[in-house]
Amino acid sequence: MPELGFIYALVDPQTSEPRYVGKTVDLENRFQGHLKSARQGCLYVHRWIRSLGSSAPVLHVIERVSVEQLNDRERHWIALLRADGARLTNLTSGGDGWPKGQPMPLGRAFHSEESRQRFLDGARRGGLEAARRGSQKGQPKSPETRAKISATLTGRRYGPISEEKRLKLRASARARGFCHKTDCMCRFCENHRPMSARGCDA
Repeated sequence: MPELGFIYALVDPQTSEPRYVGKTVDLENRFQGHLKSARQGCLYVHRWIRSLGSSAPVLHVIERVSVEQLNDRERHWIALLRADGARLTNLTSGGDGWPKGQPMPLGRAFHSEESRQRFLDGARRGGLEAARRGSQKGQPKSPETRAKISATLTGRRYGPISEEKRLKLRASARARGFCHKTDCMCRFCENHRPMSARGCDA
């Protein structure tokens, strides 16, 4: 006899509206997992559960099917309820996971053949581009490259320091006990005492 799992819905306790459809082989653990994740989770379903306040969603079993059918039936019920106007909090159309604790069948792919092909094509293109460019890691940069980098970064992030900004920085340094005089080494002595205690003039 094939092992059975459940297609379930989390239902709003006030309106009886289904707000989430999922699959599991252990209803109690899955339900407690929803409540635990909702305490600090940021997914739509987590925010909805928190919005219920002291109430908790009602877990309603939609149907019981074999484990091999769970993904297909989850997709079926999500599509059906959405077509019926249910405001589901599911972020996907379903069938993109596998029940916790259950081994994934051999040959099972989470992505469609089309999406897998797009991924592989992109990876191949990226690899070819990297091969054409060659690895730059650990390689010394030519003077021309260094000059280009310098010209690109100069003034972009920090820009030239105005006299007003320079005075503010100097005042901030003095307040923290650092002397701005280039020939003064007192910030290295006597455990960085404030300038006033070390005899530094402003």
